[in-house]
Amino acid sequence: TDVLSRTKGQTRTTINYAAATFNALKTLNSTRISNEQRERLHINTGRVLK
Repeated sequence: TDVLSRTKGQTRTTINYAAATFNALKTLNSTRISNEQRERLHINTGRVLK
């Protein structure tokens, strides 16, 4: 996942924005899904051979 941002003005706002983005990505990475969702969305773990 790529995250792009641009700021102008207060750097404190930039730091807060960066921290919020980091926390959002960290939360997204730890999201749990059920087996039903995994099957419905065709999500595989590990290496997928073609």
